[in-house]
Amino acid sequence: MKNVLILCDAFPPAFNPRMGYLCKYLPEFGWNPIIITEYSPQLIFTDLAVGKNVRYINFYWSKNKFYRALKYTFVFFADLLFNYKAIIVKKEALKTIKKYPVDLILSSSSCRTYSALVAQKIAKKQAIPFVMDLRDIVEQFPSNEHISKTFTGSSLLNRFIAAIITRKYLRQRNKIIGKAATVTT
Repeated sequence: MKNVLILCDAFPPAFNPRMGYLCKYLPEFGWNPIIITEYSPQLIFTDLAVGKNVRYINFYWSKNKFYRALKYTFVFFADLLFNYKAIIVKKEALKTIKKYPVDLILSSSSCRTYSALVAQKIAKKQAIPFVMDLRDIVEQFPSNEHISKTFTGSSLLNRFIAAIITRKYLRQRNKIIGKAATVTT
């Protein structure tokens, strides 16, 4: 059986179960899915993760509200400035590849681009095919709904930060998309 490393921003993706169902049926076609994703407590489609090789990375979640807010602020700015999420996901992906050699890397993400960035870099370094799955792209959100949180106070500050984030997502996505062996949407 061949291994496919799937890097996605949510699994099982409650808002779009496509990756969950793909992973459910991949073994029937000789592919073993290995998933690395961001941890997010979810209550629907959780059956799609049962029995799957899923590694969750907890960037934000904590039972303590203050600690969760502190983590969110740190990760937000570190990711904006240094691609923090990509750095953490890449470390986990490289550890996983040592344990399970992969034949294909698939990234599936919404407008956030860190999983595609990591998939493209690892695929290039390992000389294996890279498939980029896109859903909910930035252009589908006319009023910055792709930014999940806003800062209290100035709407001008919120628009300014949203514009920076949007530019970053678009620039990264457009740079990566040409390097994928296949793009699905």
